[in-house]
Amino acid sequence: MTISYYELFYRSYNSLIMLPAEAPVVLVVENHQDDYQSLVAAIEQCSLSAVIYWVKTGSEALNFLLRQGAYAQANAAPRPDLIFLELDATTNDGLEVIQCLRQTPDLKNIPVLVWTRINRMTAIDTCYYVGVNSYVIKSAQPEAWPEQLQVLLKYWFAVSLLPDRLIRS
Repeated sequence: MTISYYELFYRSYNSLIMLPAEAPVVLVVENHQDDYQSLVAAIEQCSLSAVIYWVKTGSEALNFLLRQGAYAQANAAPRPDLIFLELDATTNDGLEVIQCLRQTPDLKNIPVLVWTRINRMTAIDTCYYVGVNSYVIKSAQPEAWPEQLQVLLKYWFAVSLLPDRLIRS
């Protein structure tokens, strides 16, 4: 029996098939606790068993990703499968986070999803230029966030294939 791509997409989207079976690691760079809690709630509503790490600034994100300071031990900062980055949380260093990722061989293939309130074409263009994988503007109505986040999570963890996890250390 052959399954068409569209049928596979439909099945994956609706049942949130996880490949690989290991729970994905998600790094959230977000300075608004309410926004972070909305993201966690959406992950729970999707029945996605993800391991979530939360940092509030771009410099803290770099410490996490480069395993520096409080994150020097590998078990304190596992390599994420996906990064949610709020540009607001990082002031001017959000772009530095993306640039650092793209210039670091062990980190350059980690997908970065910018989920932000910033709706300026220059910010969008610059983020894509430096290597962001997706730029999503937060809905103006926070009550719409769970649905928006569920669509994003289903795409990244059920539809899209993430980079090989073998280089995780």
